[in-house]
Amino acid sequence: MPKDSQNIRLTDKSIKSLKPREKIYTVADGDCLYLVVHPTGLKVWQIRTRRGDGRNHKKVLGKYPALTLAQARERRDWELLNMDQSGTMERMTYQDLSEFYLDHISLDRSEPYVLKLRHRQENYMYPKLGLRLADTITPPDLMDCYTPIAKKYRSLARRIASFNARMYAYGIVMRKVRTNPALMIAENLPEPLPKQHYATLTEEQDIAAFWRNISNKPMVGADALIRFQTLTLVRPSEARRAKWSEIDLAKKIWIVPLMRMKKRREHIVPLSRQAIEILEAVAKYYPARKGLVFPGRRRFLSAQTLLSHIEACTDGLVAHGLRAMASTTLYRLKFVGTWIELQLSHIDPDQTRDSYRHYDYLPERRAMLQWYADYLDALRDGTPIPPKPDI
Repeated sequence: MPKDSQNIRLTDKSIKSLKPREKIYTVADGDCLYLVVHPTGLKVWQIRTRRGDGRNHKKVLGKYPALTLAQARERRDWELLNMDQSGTMERMTYQDLSEFYLDHISLDRSEPYVLKLRHRQENYMYPKLGLRLADTITPPDLMDCYTPIAKKYRSLARRIASFNARMYAYGIVMRKVRTNPALMIAENLPEPLPKQHYATLTEEQDIAAFWRNISNKPMVGADALIRFQTLTLVRPSEARRAKWSEIDLAKKIWIVPLMRMKKRREHIVPLSRQAIEILEAVAKYYPARKGLVFPGRRRFLSAQTLLSHIEACTDGLVAHGLRAMASTTLYRLKFVGTWIELQLSHIDPDQTRDSYRHYDYLPERRAMLQWYADYLDALRDGTPIPPKPDI
């Protein structure tokens, strides 16, 4: 039996009383079920069995309290019931199959994208189907999950349905399930409503008021992050997860790794004088904390925190709208479209050429971003708009 295990069955009260220690320790509930307590306070359910060859086998079931004591025991019973003589798990629950597929696509998709897919599964699918064996789930079971979602979020319901169809297809290929109950369901859900553009600002007086308000805030936390994202034209998730190891202050560039990019392509961001000033101010406030430029209480700042700070500065603007605000301004003033689209990291139709354009138009994009930063400052201060760079 693992060290620190106990011979009594767990209760919710006893679980809540378990305090973190300097090292990981485990507490037994019985019948191969254990609760692993980490130094951070994280509590994870785990089953431990012995294979036919005498080797030990561990399997993580989920985190407590997201996976309750009763659910963990039910999940344990399913796992043990479907274990073959060698001690390996043959049949997968819906949650197992989902995590198996998410691990697979994480090799090719960005971390924020995979995290978003996992959150959808955790919020909408796992509570109802997570502990069910994947090959016992029927189309009506899936529709029972999708229908309430579609009443409020039609597009989201279709995305989850499409994800499940791909997940089961992969499960068939990998011999985890025999059939795909998710096929053709997405097409039978309500049509999504017409897509709405991100709320943004287009009038110079509104842009000036926003930049004036955010400039009056302390150069720390979410307010510094908003200014930095505005000046770099990156996506909110890319700015929130920025790391000091990606930034070269001497060369005045920020290289966002492909794993964090939506299009899975490394992105070179030239930094204006004002962007450098933000980084220098932030570094003094919390130097290299967690390796993140804009750390939050646990990891990076949340999207909701970013939105609430933007709303405190202006109405009718969201984090993604900062990119639209810059794009609209730069196109209106007739900057070269290629420079703008490259800075926005929009995919180029010419994929072959795209793979060789690592530093394409970097001097031009640097001049464009410096002009945009000076333009915002001029609007804020009521001074003449700077002339376009001669490039």
